[in-house]
Amino acid sequence: MKRFESVEALWTVRRDDRSLRAELSRHHVAWEVHLFSDQQWFATQTVGSRERALVFADAIYDDFVAAGWVSGSKSIHASFGVSHYA
Repeated sequence: MKRFESVEALWTVRRDDRSLRAELSRHHVAWEVHLFSDQQWFATQTVGSRERALVFADAIYDDFVAAGWVSGSKSIHASFGVSHYA
């Protein structure tokens, strides 16, 4: 079983009765963005730095908002990210 050093909530988006959320976790030397749909995990992206993980998560968030999902929360932003909807 993986042990994470930390887990941070990144964002939540909602549409109708569905919700999607992202979490950031650190595992040894890598950072992982976990995506959940209605509380069920469906994807993970692993990258080498926290900043790259945040940029990835910001891009996914932007795609959902552009597709009509409504922001429920967004707590962490990439400092050099691509987010236009923060």
